Amino acid sequence: MTRIVLGIVGIVIILILGGSVLPSVVDETASDSYSEPFSVTTGGGVENTTETLSYASYYDDLTGISATSDNIADTPVVMAYDSTTYEVVIDGLHTSDSRILTVAYSREAGTQFYGFGGFMRVLPFLVIVGGVIACIIAIYTGIRKRE
Repeated sequence: MTRIVLGIVGIVIILILGGSVLPSVVDETASDSYSEPFSVTTGGGVENTTETLSYASYYDDLTGISATSDNIADTPVVMAYDSTTYEVVIDGLHTSDSRILTVAYSREAGTQFYGFGGFMRVLPFLVIVGGVIACIIAIYTGIRKRE
């Protein structure tokens, strides 16, 4: 009977942890914060720039990408990101001025290990499935011993 109860409790705990905790742990493990400076001079009437990042954004969209400028007249806003060319469009720049733009974003960690990012994305699924299978086996053996 103990195995049955512990198996059911285990399934509930695994589903709760797997759905809430593991995704954020995976994101923190599989990504690194990174920033790049760009020297940008805008011409007359130009309020935006397109810069190419050295690495792909971890999220492949605007999530986590931000820009700051050392020019106090600027209010930089990241408007677009192209995941195939790594280009970022930044708007809100003061016209006819120079500045150092710093673009901060998350990039994939562990690039020296081929497949690390893919494995980390699959890890929550593997933990949940493995835990549920272990709990089902515990429940089954508990029921079988009662017979």
